[in-house]
Amino acid sequence: MPFVKGRSGNPGGRKKIDKALQSRCKTFLQRKGQAELEWLALQRKDLGPKLGALRELLDRAYGRVPQPVTGEEDGPLHIRVSYADR
Repeated sequence: MPFVKGRSGNPGGRKKIDKALQSRCKTFLQRKGQAELEWLALQRKDLGPKLGALRELLDRAYGRVPQPVTGEEDGPLHIRVSYADR
């Protein structure tokens, strides 16, 4: 789809948080999260799927951890924009 001047590329805006889902995830983590993590610590097999599931629950319950965007050696980010002649 080509860019249309004056029209938002995301007209619906950011997706709304499903409060019911967020509440259920928080409740589950509060009740079972610690025991699940302790159980995972004792396992010696592939934990990828379990850890992925726990990460998704945490993301939905508390939101994703902000990822800082920095330049070299944690300095400010510099962006250079240049236009080519047509």
